[in-house]
Parts: sequence; structure tokens; C-alpha cells
Amino acid sequence: MTGAILKDVTIGNCRLILGDALALMPGLGPVDHIISDPPYEQSLHDAKNSLKRRIQNDGGVDLRGLDFAGIDAIRSDFTDMAAGMCRGWFVAFCTVEGVARWADAINPSRMKYKRACIWVKPDSTPQLNGQGPAQGAECFVTAWAGDGHAKWNAGGKRGIYRHLTNPPDRHGGHPTEKPWRLMSEIITDFTNPGDVILDPFMGSGTTLVAAARNGRGGGYRNQPRLFRHRLPAGRRRLSSAGFVRASARCPCAGNADMNARASFSSNRAKSAHAAERLLSVFHPLWSSADDHALLKARAAGDNFTAIAVRLDRSRIAVEQRWHRLRVVPNVLKLLEAYGLSARPYPADGGRHG
Repeated sequence: MTGAILKDVTIGNCRLILGDALALMPGLGPVDHIISDPPYEQSLHDAKNSLKRRIQNDGGVDLRGLDFAGIDAIRSDFTDMAAGMCRGWFVAFCTVEGVARWADAINPSRMKYKRACIWVKPDSTPQLNGQGPAQGAECFVTAWAGDGHAKWNAGGKRGIYRHLTNPPDRHGGHPTEKPWRLMSEIITDFTNPGDVILDPFMGSGTTLVAAARNGRGGGYRNQPRLFRHRLPAGRRRLSSAGFVRASARCPCAGNADMNARASFSSNRAKSAHAAERLLSVFHPLWSSADDHALLKARAAGDNFTAIAVRLDRSRIAVEQRWHRLRVVPNVLKLLEAYGLSARPYPADGGRHG
């Protein structure tokens, strides 16, 4: 196996290996779980890559095509290898249409196909041409490769996971990046601290980020360009203990009027609470004033084109931003409690200075 390893890096309890998955997996030995986001069907890749025009977004990283092959040619071989080395859960992301194809590959193996779970994406892109419903969810299939009955940590929980596709801390270096919060919930449900998790299609590395934050280890990568691109950021993210949150501390005012101090403290606490609730929609190219104006205008019946002109943004960016904001309960009141400002949202999730 040594000759198949192009690069081997250890970060904390996570090992990142660069090489071809099918060449490396047989020599890695048994692992507790395999949790991964393999390429989707080639038909989807072809459809994504057929777009001739530049895809506009809401100011984040530019969207790009899928520059790697679909799973079709290697699905059966990969499933057989996974069945031979996995001692617990096998979890693989796929499209809704791909669920049956994964079940067909898993059922002849030693693994026991359980069912498909759903990742609901509240901020998924609308069907911009209006010719049908937009894709609002993806799936992941689950199979048990261990002995006896399947075991997990979530009791009778339904297999529905709801997470933003584009949270404010999304890196965007990979076209199909999965949110680390989604991966963290999956890892918490399906694995235990100390388990070894293998991700043969590591992409942006969010599975490893979630594994490290939850006391698990693992890793694998098979794309040289992405390996070089993500390694420095991966070091920072894996060593991070958490995100900076807003503080509700009231500074000492000496002999200042107690009522003023209480009011100041109350306002700070409300702003901190609002920041906590709004953190999932913070974006460095938007501000609380812009978001408030957008929501008020839509509530008044204004169309996206008119709002885009007033905000000096593209219509698509405005519509996507509105869809992202509207999933937050009481978002208008939260914006007002947070404080309306034309300054962009702060990167650290705190209150405007």
C-alpha cells in the first residue's frame, strides 16, 4: 500500500492520506465506520456541468462545475471493499434518485441495508426558471456492517436532518461541501467517542472536522488539488475549540445611575441573544440594515427586481438572500434587537461595534 500513498499527514487524531481510494482501502485494515460523500451519479454531474452561463450567488464563493467523475463506474467495487473493512455503520450521501442504486449495490454484500435518511436544506437555491419545484433535500443511505442488531445513539429519532447548505462559515473550496454541523449531528447519532471513521471521499474535510470535534479520528483524500488547497485551513479548523460568541457582559460603571446600567445591560443581553439566533445567516457581504430592508419590502409586496435595484444587487442574490432569511423564526424582531447597521456582519459572530 505504501506506493499508493502520495501524501500522508497527521493532524491531531486525524490522518489525511492522499491517493486512490480503491488502491488504498484494502491495506488500511478494519475501521469502525465509513461515513462519506461519494460523487453522485454521472448524469447529475453532466447536468451540472452543462450550464453555459455563469452561476450567480448571494456574494459567497463562485459556484463551479464538478471536475471529477461520477460514482457509477466504481460503486460496486467501493461497496464490496467497504463491506470487508467496516465494523459498524456505512453512511453514503447521494441524490434522491441515487438511493435505489446504492441499495442495489449494498444488498448483495454482507452489510445490512437499513434505510435512506434525508438532509433538508432550508436555504437551497429556488427553481429560478419557475418551471417546477426546486431541489430542497439530499439523501444519505445507511447500512449496518457490524455483528448482531444495529446500534446507534438516537433512539427512535426520525432520519431527517435540517441544516443550511451555505452557513456563514462555509469555506467554499469544494463544489459539494457538506456543512460541518450536519456531519457533526450524523457522527453523534451513529458513532461513539474513540471510534475510527474512514472517509474515502473527503472533499473539503468537514467530516474530519466534525469527527475531531466529537472525539473521533480518521481521514482520507483522493484529489491532489483539493488536498493542497484545504490542508492549511484544515489545520486551523481541527485545532479550533469553538466559535467566538457575543458577550452579554456589562462593564463596571462605578457610581453611574443604576437604572442606566440596567438598561445598558439589558440591551447588550438582547443584542447578544439576537446575534446567537442570527448566526446561521450572518454573511460578510450583507448587513443587518440590508436584511431588514429586504424583509420589510417583501412584506409590503415589492418584487425582487425592485428590491434589487434599491439594494444595488442582482435579483438572484436578493431572492436567494430572502429564502435564507425567512427560515429564521421572528427574524425581523431579531434583526431589530441585534441593531440595524449598514456595516457588514462581523466575521466573529459578535455585535456591531
